[in-house]
Amino acid sequence: AFIWTEAGGMIGLGDLTGADFISSEATAVSADGSVVVGNSDSAGKAFMWTEETGILSLEDLLFDQGIDITGWNLNWASDVSSDGRTIVGWGYNPDGDTEAWKITLGAAPVPVPSTFWLFGGGLIWLEGIRRKRVF
Repeated sequence: AFIWTEAGGMIGLGDLTGADFISSEATAVSADGSVVVGNSDSAGKAFMWTEETGILSLEDLLFDQGIDITGWNLNWASDVSSDGRTIVGWGYNPDGDTEAWKITLGAAPVPVPSTFWLFGGGLIWLEGIRRKRVF
């Protein structure tokens, strides 16, 4: 995954594993380009990227907010809203079934990691949409 800016050209967003071999794929970007979502192939997890936070696992983001997603695997982020606050994708629920999910962020698109606790656990909700098979 990468972004392109006039000033910096092509800039790699990294990978969730932190490995030298970058294996991530951007699938969507907010209207102003400040939020990028996608999948880390090597980690098998959905991610979100902002300039402030860098690449973050959506599972870790939810955990840091105090949201219990035990048993869930958020494998793929497929789209983000134009304002960067709503992310949708698919993964596996605690029963092991493929299921679509939706995450709605609070007032700030993405809190800086050091301020996660200031925003509280109520800013993010994980909503199962409908069970859906993805082929």
